[in-house]
Amino acid sequence: MAPDTQRPGLTPDRVVQEALALAAEQGTDQVTLRPLAARLGVSAPALYRHVDSRGTLLELMLEHRLAVVPRVPDGLDWRATFDGSAQRIWSVYRPCPGLAAESLDGRAATEETRTEAEQLVGVLVDAGLERPAAERAAVCWVHWALSFLASVERRQGAGVPFAQLPDRLPDPVREVYDQGAGYLLAGLAAEIAAANAG
Repeated sequence: MAPDTQRPGLTPDRVVQEALALAAEQGTDQVTLRPLAARLGVSAPALYRHVDSRGTLLELMLEHRLAVVPRVPDGLDWRATFDGSAQRIWSVYRPCPGLAAESLDGRAATEETRTEAEQLVGVLVDAGLERPAAERAAVCWVHWALSFLASVERRQGAGVPFAQLPDRLPDPVREVYDQGAGYLLAGLAAEIAAANAG
């Protein structure tokens, strides 16, 4: 019996679930199609019928993570929107080691991440920044958050299985993340105040 007929029920959702489990154990950089096919107990051609490339798989993984973490609601002021964004980025990317680095490198992006970036720009424009300044601020914000997560994962990951990372992170890594976000928000508040004073 061929490997892809031994385990019925291969679906895109099952593929993504196994890819996320593999990423949690070994890091997203170890998630490639052939090892994933072996993990699923199917042939590579069977997997390719559901996912045509690693890039597609990364996008599906990110879409899944985005779907399980609530979006920041529209209609909030700029500070609440950015606070919510910091929490969402942490919650989306932290359980999937390496996904932040893949996003920074342009290998994992979705329409929803672009929509959320536009939401950040919009609230800054509403708060008084010119659009070019708001766009730069939103890019800096997202890149800082993803870079923070990517750097913690890379620094802590050398020789340590990703499944053990929560016990090996610098204490208290979440507080450091929140403090860094606070510094950026203070800078944004000053820039908004200056724009509205002029």
